[in-house]
Order: sequence, then C-alpha cells, then structure tokens
Amino acid sequence: MSRARSALPPLAGLAAVLAAAPFVLPHLGASLDLLQRVLIIGLLGLGFDLLFGAAGLLSFGQAAFFGSGGFVAAYLLVNSILGSVWVALTIGTVVAGGFGLVVGWLAVRRTGIYFAMITLAFAQMAYFLENSPLSDYTGGENGLPGVPVPWIGGTRITAGWPMYWMLAAFYFAGFLLARRILHSPLGTVLRAVRENAARAAMLGHSVPAYKLAVFVMAALYAGLAGGLLGVFQSYMPPDAFSLETSGDLVVQTIIGGVGTLIGPLVGATVWLYLRDNLQLIPGVGALWKLILGIVFVTEAPKHADPRMLRKKVHCTLPISGLRWIRILQLKLVQNCTSISKRRAHLRKNHVRQKLHSQPRECCRLMCLHCRRLPPRVIR
Repeated sequence: MSRARSALPPLAGLAAVLAAAPFVLPHLGASLDLLQRVLIIGLLGLGFDLLFGAAGLLSFGQAAFFGSGGFVAAYLLVNSILGSVWVALTIGTVVAGGFGLVVGWLAVRRTGIYFAMITLAFAQMAYFLENSPLSDYTGGENGLPGVPVPWIGGTRITAGWPMYWMLAAFYFAGFLLARRILHSPLGTVLRAVRENAARAAMLGHSVPAYKLAVFVMAALYAGLAGGLLGVFQSYMPPDAFSLETSGDLVVQTIIGGVGTLIGPLVGATVWLYLRDNLQLIPGVGALWKLILGIVFVTEAPKHADPRMLRKKVHCTLPISGLRWIRILQLKLVQNCTSISKRRAHLRKNHVRQKLHSQPRECCRLMCLHCRRLPPRVIR
C-alpha cells in the first residue's frame, strides 16, 4: 500500500505535464507536431532506458526494431491485408519482439563494446535489407505512404488534438508498465546484473536469460513506437531503420537522464526543440548538430563529486547529461590508478589468510573491501 501511494505523485505529475504541454509549449515555440514526435520517441526511449539504464546494455540497434514494427504494420494496412489499425499495430509489435529475440539471443552472449557492435551490425543489416532485397515490400527509399488512421468506436482519430491524446495515452500506459518492471523483482535482478554480473550469477540467477528478457522488452517498445510513427504521419519513412535514429536515441537518453524512464522524453524535447529553432537562424540550419554538441561539451562539469567516484558508474540515482560521461571517464581513470593497491590488498589480507588456513582449496570468497573476486589459489 505504501509503495502504491509513493507511486501516485510522479504518475500524477506526468499526467499533468502531458495534459498541460499542448497548451503551454506552443507559446514557447514548440508546435503540436513536435510534441507528438516527442511522445513517439519517448515511447521508444522507455524500452531503451530499461535496457541501458536498468541492465546497463548499450544498444545501437533499436532502429532495427523501430523500423520492423513500423513497416510491418504499414504494409498490412497500405495493401489492405488488414482493415484494423489496432490489429496491425499488435502484429508489428510482435514481429519486432520476435526479431529482438533472435538478435538478443546472439548479442547477450557478449558484453560491453562487443554487445554494442553486434546490435549495430544487425541494425545496419536491417537497413540494407529494407532498401534493397525487401524494397518491393517496404518501398525502398520512398517508404510506404497512405497509412490510415485508427478509429475508436465511431470516432476517427485524425491529425491534431485527437492524435496527440492517443499518443499521450500510449506513452502514459508504456510509462506505467516500464515503471512497474523497474520496481519489480525483475528490475531488481537487472540492476544486480548491471552492477556485477558475476555476483548475480553466483546467487543463482541466469544472467543471459534476464538480459534477453529486457532486450525483447526494448524491442517490443520500439516496434510499437514505429507503428505509431506510421499512423501519425500517414507515411512510414525509410530513415526509421537508419543509424541516426539509434544514435539520436542514445544522445537524447543521456541528455534527459539515464535510468529515469522520463529521461528520453525530456531529452527528445530538448533535442527536437533546439533542432527546429536553430534551423530558423540564417546560416545555422545545416550546422545545428555541431552547435548543439559544442554547447553540451562546453557546459559539461569540469569536476565530479568524489563520493560518486567510490560507487559504480550505474548508481541507483539518475545522472543526467554529460555529467554521466564525465563520471564514467573519471571512474575509468580511478580504476587504472588504484589497481596495484587492490592487488596488494588481495595478496596481503585475503589470499594469504586462505593459504594458511586451507592451502589445498581454491579461494572463491568475495572480498568485501574492493568488491572483486580474488585470484584462484593453486594447490
């Protein structure tokens, strides 16, 4: 009961923001079209934040699932194979989840940069398949125009306000589900895997299975967001598969805050708002990303909190923007400079005691001081 009560304020705040945004932000230069695109990217980012923020898995392949779900739904509707937009969205989401299951089964066997490169490779493969071998179905570089809008009862969801409220409802429902996952036992295990996969495995958890589960969840979110993009525009664009889609999502999530769930929505708002307004300045239109990058780099903090450096980079508290990158850099430097001290601590305070007490057994205990597994003691 107390947990449910504690969840009410943030959910009520999110509902209030979604309700007030179309009345307030247009006075600040944000159009209703921009707000609807922000909601779609925010829905895509919910799954990515579960994958990156909760499990610590950096993926550059979300565009593959975003495009897969969108083009499957659009193809079924444009060619009159299905008459119901809702059924087409469901099928597109399931297809994206199945694609994510295949990619994830291969990708979760690796970690770190290798995991990221595998997802990037599959994303590029999907991009070239969409533009060449499957161009008869996807329209190639022309995309698929003529995607119909849905009906609710006897009401047609047209562009403008009705479409905004539908997208806001989808985002709010997706946020509720993602928050429930994050605060469930599954979310706890995912955070444990992010902090130390070896410890989680020693406790009996199947680390690859949990990674695969959250990877498929992220693919399902991406597939649904892709289908909604086609419905919103009445056109499914080919750049849904592009690397730029995945790269922008990563940057937007970091800008808004990794591990916050609301971060992708905030980052997408800042990103798209600055994009639209910077391009209105003469001579700046083509350079808006360069200017945006310079602003973020120059405004990054020069120093990080030393107390944060003693913790893991992926802490339970959200770290937003380039501060997260700066802490990551300083954490890596700290690890490199203190590795000799940690080895000395292991040899002196742990391994020697184990050798004197049980010289014929392997030392498999966890060192509480440095939080690392000591080296094996060979007979």
